[in-house]
Amino acid sequence: MQYAALALWPICALGSEAIVRKTESRAIEVAHSRTSPRDLGVKLLPSCHTAIHRPDAAQLTLTVLLLASMAACVGSLEDAMDLVCRFALAHSTLLLMRATTIASTVTGIACPNAAVKDGGMLNAGKYDLMFSGHTTMGTLLMVFAIHLWEWHPASIAVGSVLAVGNSALQVSVGDHFTVSHCFENAGQGPVF
Repeated sequence: MQYAALALWPICALGSEAIVRKTESRAIEVAHSRTSPRDLGVKLLPSCHTAIHRPDAAQLTLTVLLLASMAACVGSLEDAMDLVCRFALAHSTLLLMRATTIASTVTGIACPNAAVKDGGMLNAGKYDLMFSGHTTMGTLLMVFAIHLWEWHPASIAVGSVLAVGNSALQVSVGDHFTVSHCFENAGQGPVF
């Protein structure tokens, strides 16, 4: 039964992406009447709007950290598969939450880096959709890594710094405004 989460994971990912793409087109329709908000994170963090692939590199780094933690802390293949299934179920739940949030909060406010987005596959949305997939994944990866290290204070400190840094990177590259990251990071604890 636990392996059902592995089948649910790609279905939720594809469904979430379809909703994101549809909402992006709805955001274009309402964009003409919106102005960019005054965002403290956008003002304070250094701007690197042309580095739109840095969030993908950060996700890869955090994934490698989780895999290294699994190699160091998980005793058997069965335990590793159990962890992967739990991760898949937690991430599937977050993807459904993300899709629901995005579909119900069409802002029509362009991302600070909208001018440099190319409309490609990953990280291509030009409008702030109020729920960053990169932040969701990064925070979840760190929660699982901290769990593997049995909530040791050092792992909590390092994981928290990396999760917050990942969120700050999203604002710095201009993919989102600060408010969407505050919402996401606060909401992920109960899911795990």
